[in-house]
Amino acid sequence: MQHMKIEIQNPQVEVRNGTGRDQRPFQIRRQVAYAHLAGLAYPVMMRLQLEDSNQGFQPGMYELDESSFYVGKYGELAISRSVRLRPVSVKA
Repeated sequence: MQHMKIEIQNPQVEVRNGTGRDQRPFQIRRQVAYAHLAGLAYPVMMRLQLEDSNQGFQPGMYELDESSFYVGKYGELAISRSVRLRPVSVKA
């Protein structure tokens, strides 16, 4: 089974701060990544939203972890807003 490959080229994390409707402060942390999608000749730029405990991914190739998927309240397959990646193991 082939997993979706995600490439990180730059460890920089974008941080946005704001105040919600309830007047509580919030912070959104994102990192630029590139998705290698089947059928496309080149990777597609995307932004990953990072969990609070994630300081950002180091440059390298990753796979989208299965824990990033869930079944929504209407039974549809969905992807978590804060995805989890695992490093691609390099074969000798």
